[in-house]
Amino acid sequence: MGRWRKGSKELEIKNKLIQRFDSGERVTKAQAIKDYFSANTDYKYLVAQRVVNAIFGSIKRDFRKELQPFGSLNDENEHGIAHRKEEYEFMGDYRYKLVKGIIAGSEIILGDGIKKGLIKGKTESAEIPISNGDKRQLSA
Repeated sequence: MGRWRKGSKELEIKNKLIQRFDSGERVTKAQAIKDYFSANTDYKYLVAQRVVNAIFGSIKRDFRKELQPFGSLNDENEHGIAHRKEEYEFMGDYRYKLVKGIIAGSEIILGDGIKKGLIKGKTESAEIPISNGDKRQLSA
C-alpha cells in the first residue's frame, strides 16, 4: 500500500531512486529535482521540492521497515544507505543531537510546570535524562 497511484510519476521516481540507493549511489534532493523534474520556474521548483521531500520520506520509511540505515550521509546532504564507518557515525550523531534537543526542551517545560505546581501525579517522579547521560529526578 503506497502513497501514490500505480503508474504515477511520483511512484516511478520513487522506484528509480530506490534502485539507485540499492546500488550504493548517493543522491541529494537537489540532484533528484534536477534529474526527474523540469523545474524551469520558481513555482515548478517549489512544487518539485515538495514532491521530492515526500518521496525521500517515503523511501526512508520503507528502508526503516527493512531495518536498513538510510538517510543523509554527510554534510553535503547526500542521501543513501550507510556502508562506511563515517556514514554510520554521521547518521548516529545527527539523530543523537536531534533527540538530545527534544529531551532538553521537554526537561525545561516539565521542570517549569512542576515548579509552578501545574503538573502533578506521574510526572512528579519522572526520570528525565540530561545531556551528560545522568538522570535527574523531577520533583515538586
